[in-house]
Amino acid sequence: MYKLKLGEIVNTISTIGKPLHKLYWVLDRETIIKHVQPSAELEKSLPPPTKLNITIFDRITQMFVNSNIEIDILAVVLH
Repeated sequence: MYKLKLGEIVNTISTIGKPLHKLYWVLDRETIIKHVQPSAELEKSLPPPTKLNITIFDRITQMFVNSNIEIDILAVVLH
C-alpha cells in the first residue's frame, strides 16, 4: 500500500491511438510516494461536509457589518 502526494491525474491523449484508460497518473520529481504498512485498526470516519453558502459580492459587506467573523471565499463564478 502506498500514499501518493502531489501526483496529478490527467485525461489520456487520444490522438495517438485508442487509449486503454480515460485517465492516467503523472508523477514527477515533486511527487512524494511513501510505503504505508496496512493496519487492521478502524480509521476514524471523516466529519460531514460543511454547508456552503452562495451569495453575491454586494451582500458580503452587509453580512458582516458589526462582526469580527472571518470568511473564506472558495470559488468565484462568472456568468
